[in-house]
Amino acid sequence: MTLKRPLLFLLSIVVSVFVGASLFQSLTQPQVQDRLAIAQTYLTLQASELDVPGQESGFLAQTLLGQKPYEAALRQYDPLIDSTQKSLEVIRQQAATEPAQAPEIPIKRPLKRSLEDQSTKQRTLLRELQTEAGLLNVLAGNSAEAQKLWQTVQQRNPDQNQNLNQNPNQNLNQGQAAAVLSGLWSEPPQLLPEAEPTLKRNLRGWFRDEALAQLYTLEQRQDDLAELETARQARAEQTLSKLAFVVLLPIVSALLGSGIILTLLVKAWRSRGKSLASPLAIARWDVPWDGSWLAIGLLGGFFFVGQIIVSLGLGSVVFTLVNQALGETAIAHPIRAQAIGVFCIYNLMAVGVLGFLYLCLKSFAPLPPDWFQLNPTRGRWALWGMGGYLAAYPLVLLVSLANQQIWDGQGGSNPLLTLALENQDNVALVFFFVTAAIAAPIFEEIFFRGFLMTSLTRFMPGWGAVLLSAFIFASAHLSLSEVLPLMTLGTVLGFVYGRSRNLLASILLHSLWNSGTLVSLFLLGSALRA
Repeated sequence: MTLKRPLLFLLSIVVSVFVGASLFQSLTQPQVQDRLAIAQTYLTLQASELDVPGQESGFLAQTLLGQKPYEAALRQYDPLIDSTQKSLEVIRQQAATEPAQAPEIPIKRPLKRSLEDQSTKQRTLLRELQTEAGLLNVLAGNSAEAQKLWQTVQQRNPDQNQNLNQNPNQNLNQGQAAAVLSGLWSEPPQLLPEAEPTLKRNLRGWFRDEALAQLYTLEQRQDDLAELETARQARAEQTLSKLAFVVLLPIVSALLGSGIILTLLVKAWRSRGKSLASPLAIARWDVPWDGSWLAIGLLGGFFFVGQIIVSLGLGSVVFTLVNQALGETAIAHPIRAQAIGVFCIYNLMAVGVLGFLYLCLKSFAPLPPDWFQLNPTRGRWALWGMGGYLAAYPLVLLVSLANQQIWDGQGGSNPLLTLALENQDNVALVFFFVTAAIAAPIFEEIFFRGFLMTSLTRFMPGWGAVLLSAFIFASAHLSLSEVLPLMTLGTVLGFVYGRSRNLLASILLHSLWNSGTLVSLFLLGSALRA
């Protein structure tokens, strides 16, 4: 007992430094939300080519796309160009102050790049965005702005030309594409040599098709133009179904969720002054341990054992072993090796944390009967899980919109989201899916709701425990920009568990949320990979 307090004090210092440094470091990292908006814009532009007069699909396309897709697309591009420029400036400042870097957990570290790689990636992204924004501007009637953007892209730096020579497979040569586009839409038009292969090599999806259509029109290649139009119509039909899922799923879920929330609020209002229990009430648990064991489980279990010892200490070893085991496969498919490594280290972390928690709590056995319930026959847990999933949509959506204004494209994001968005390896996607949609919901719900939230009900009202556990759950993801949205999701998870008293309900909600996110990322990523 005498050692417990000094141990907790030491753990508090170590964990506070670790979490604080990680959150501070995320402040200068770009978010993934802007990339998601651009990916959706790619799908929108591709689907806008669908031409089926009088058909239901044509009505649906116009409903999803609006009347002015070019102007709408530019409203997505402008803030992303600004945030990319800010990211480049931040990277330059970081490079000037190295090696003052905060430690990162290996579950994220192998997915991130060195400052030089980040700078190269951001410069490439900036020029891609400027090249594409130029094409959107010229189609929207802003020819002067388009030429200005293309001239900017053509002003390449010497280090970028060197990087292009060292990495010929990377799509860094936007300068040539910008020069071809500038000639195609100049007055009079100028057709540069190798225009067609340059456009095919350096542009993607809808932008490539639009540029090729202009080229074929100027060269009067009617057969090629007809073939291109046929291919565009086929791609537009496929894209429209993807866009409908990406756009309509959140809309329908948000509408249904809003109805569920409104129903709960009306029932809660009607229960006032009556003997009926409020549908929003969260009852306390019978907690057999004191606050010191709660702190040991949280600080010693999740943060010290899970994120510091297992992830920070053993993570690099696990990733090295995975690469050695895969051999040439790891070289040919590096993202697949990363996905398998993330899967292994995450499950090792879950086993370590839950094993530590078991050792801490076994002296209190047998626990009260409503602890750690995973009973498929108890209550309407499936309805609670699906209803909570729908109710979370409008709440997280509103908070995310406000959150975007707060962080202005910075604040970091889970690098797994970016990899899932840009990944082309189906095997890697399977491992990402199993990690995010199965392993993460089971582990995180057992710990954050099953242990943390229920333990907190000994020291505060039920809703206080829900909110505090949701805040810790969000902060544990170590990205500042994700704290508010994840806290909102964590609050819904806590409410669902508090009302159902069955962890299967919050696990189902968590799994549905992560699964929907990954499916949307895969569909949006198909536009980036077009």
